[in-house]
Amino acid sequence: MKKTVLSFGLMALVVAGLMATAQRPVTPKVNPVKDTVPGHTFSPLMISVHDEGRGRTVKAEARDEKGNAYVLKEIDDKVVQFSINGKEIAKEDYSKYVDLFDQIDDCADTPPVPPVPPVPPVPPLSPVEADVAIAPVPPVPPVPPVPPVPPLPDYYIRHIIRDLRHDNLIEKDNPLSFSLDNDGFTVNGVKQPEEVFKRYKEKYLDRPKDHFIYEHHAGSTHTDISTDKKVPEFI
Repeated sequence: MKKTVLSFGLMALVVAGLMATAQRPVTPKVNPVKDTVPGHTFSPLMISVHDEGRGRTVKAEARDEKGNAYVLKEIDDKVVQFSINGKEIAKEDYSKYVDLFDQIDDCADTPPVPPVPPVPPVPPLSPVEADVAIAPVPPVPPVPPVPPVPPLPDYYIRHIIRDLRHDNLIEKDNPLSFSLDNDGFTVNGVKQPEEVFKRYKEKYLDRPKDHFIYEHHAGSTHTDISTDKKVPEFI
């Protein structure tokens, strides 16, 4: 009889514990979100631009997510000085950092969003009296629109011209003409060597029908582009 009473007591405790567990709220486990964006992440750049009619000079200073400090100086879109953590990089090694130059240049080229103008203060209301109308609150001025993203054709043409400068294939961009497709690469009427064509083909062409044709002379510009790239990449 005693054993039977003890057995019922133990069962009662087990059932009570299971009921308490079932009523206890379960906190969902949240996995941390990882950053999957490729390339470097830079802190806000310090940009200085000087254009006195003899050439446009741009100096950019940036710091990436690892704390590395970069200083980049360009004259007319051509890199003339580059250092990492205070160490000057030799000009013959600039080709190793072309993608990094483009990332810093893209950050420098992106126009900042204009600040929203402050809302004018509401005039204080006079004490309410009989038959006294309250002045209406002036409307809030509209917020200016965000500048549109530059069109993709200009983005890719600009990158190809920068690569041509970095590779010393051109000295100036006016006049300038080039044609890049799966049959070859021609710059200012000169067909480029196979090694140069292969490098630009791998970087800019994805489909057999892709091509980039550009002609600029004085104030006239002609562009013919076919590409399936929907979002600019770090190219």
